[in-house]
Amino acid sequence: MTSVLNVDTIADKAGTGPVELTKQSATKSWWQVDGTSTAHINDSFNTSGLTDHGTGDYTITYTNSMDNTTYSAVGACGRDGGSYAGGDCEIPGPATPTVSAIRFYTYNYDATLVDVVHISGQICGDLA
Repeated sequence: MTSVLNVDTIADKAGTGPVELTKQSATKSWWQVDGTSTAHINDSFNTSGLTDHGTGDYTITYTNSMDNTTYSAVGACGRDGGSYAGGDCEIPGPATPTVSAIRFYTYNYDATLVDVVHISGQICGDLA
């Protein structure tokens, strides 16, 4: 016999919040950043901060740390206006990711660092 479970919300044991994903395969952190002018996070999940180290060089810090540094990181970026409509994006770049943060770089087509309007990234792996 097949069972069907229909619910509107799944809450934690206390009934006060959503169930946390810890060891399941799901995105554990994501962000959408505007990297121009004063770089800032537009929206995010499990992201506590952004550090702008200079042109095209950023660090995202996680609210909850990852279990190890072998997690998967993916990202994309794009530019508005100028002589081209897109941008190349590299995450994490030459810096080693840590369990609490990842440093990444955004490059122009000629391999020079450049600030871009749209930077999106996500981390998949196990939380600590």
